[in-house]
Amino acid sequence: MAAQITAEPVTARTFLAMHSGTCSICEERYAAETPIISTPYGWAHDVCPEPKPLGAVCAGCFTEIALNGECLC
Repeated sequence: MAAQITAEPVTARTFLAMHSGTCSICEERYAAETPIISTPYGWAHDVCPEPKPLGAVCAGCFTEIALNGECLC
């Protein structure tokens, strides 16, 4: 079940969860009334670091291409 947010934000980006849920970054559970943020990946603890964006993805094997341009396939 997706977390619902209160109408009043705690900060500009942080809300209090109305229900328990799972953090989309660390995948640990959070309880109701826990400060959470909205990320492109879903709801997350406000203290979890933002995940790094994916780099270029190989069209052949769908893995992330290394910084040196090499691919696993």
